[in-house]
Amino acid sequence: MIKLIDILKELSYSFLYNRTPDPYKDRARDVRIKLKTVTRKGQYHYQTTSVRNGHVHNQWIQPRPGKFKIRNLNDNVILWCDCENFTYENEWLLWKYNTSRVVNSNGQPLRVRNPEKTLKLCKHLVAVLDNFKTRIRR
Repeated sequence: MIKLIDILKELSYSFLYNRTPDPYKDRARDVRIKLKTVTRKGQYHYQTTSVRNGHVHNQWIQPRPGKFKIRNLNDNVILWCDCENFTYENEWLLWKYNTSRVVNSNGQPLRVRNPEKTLKLCKHLVAVLDNFKTRIRR
């Protein structure tokens, strides 16, 4: 259950990462990451490849509107991935918290694959954001 205090914190990378189940974090180790581009507005475009099956997915992460750079892991972010897990389990829910965009899903509430509305990241975004941590620390 999400508490009001959690909503007031908004959804930072740290907040989402801490709520992501360990199996997703473990599977992120099998993902290769490639930074494709960085836009002038601070949006990072990544491409990930799953080592086991060779599936390629695209992700992006950007600071919240009004900011031009993510300075630390507690900054609020907007993120997105084109994988099925993100589309069917996360996209709508994160959109409700203004932390994603509805791009792939139909914009309907989650009923089948994440009925408990658990906030989490897909393995691709876990891998991207683990990599992003090193960019912030520089």
